[in-house]
Amino acid sequence: MNQATMQDKEKRLQQANALLETISRHGRRFFQHEGRVAKLELDKRSRVWLIDAYSQRRIYTHHPGRWRGFTGGGTLRSLIEQLRTYITWGTPLPGRALGPWPEWICGGDLWGYGEEMQAVRLAASALGLIEPEPPHIRKTAERPHAVRLVQELAGVSLEAAREAVRSVGKDNPVLAAGYALNQGSPVPVTGDRHAWNLRQAEAWERQWLEENGSLESGLGTAANDSEGPST
Repeated sequence: MNQATMQDKEKRLQQANALLETISRHGRRFFQHEGRVAKLELDKRSRVWLIDAYSQRRIYTHHPGRWRGFTGGGTLRSLIEQLRTYITWGTPLPGRALGPWPEWICGGDLWGYGEEMQAVRLAASALGLIEPEPPHIRKTAERPHAVRLVQELAGVSLEAAREAVRSVGKDNPVLAAGYALNQGSPVPVTGDRHAWNLRQAEAWERQWLEENGSLESGLGTAANDSEGPST
């Protein structure tokens, strides 16, 4: 392997382990047990391994099946897999991998870290681990009137817009608008109404963004100045 490439992977490995250290010091202190902190390692073939904090087992993170000795749940395994991909290829974590999450996902607190999750997000951002969020999502936090934006985007009633925001969350009004538009659509006999609406909303969101580019360009500057009911 090229020496420069290996050095890049070693640097990304250090960044990933720094994030595990931060996670272990906050909230529910995941990846920590009796002072020991989980650690990622690279072998001579540049494969990524995890030393579990509780079991102390060395776990091969490229294995697609059960990770014997891994004591975290599916959410933490997913994070380790994302860090493995970052170390191997330099691909950042998705923008919302560490939240914030919409209200319909565990009340917006998937990890149960409360306000301390912000410290984890800031550390990941400072380390360069997180992919920047698209403008139509990133700037929504600055807008208190998600319901009004959904009304403008979808042309639906106030109640329909409120229901969509309650179901999807106020972080992405484009997705919520798609959800609102599909609330009355027929659902397959064996389908789940919420899951079906969400799939249809995601398709509508992709089409809307292809046509408009971003929330700002689609609504114009009036979107930033609109006043309406808060959620």
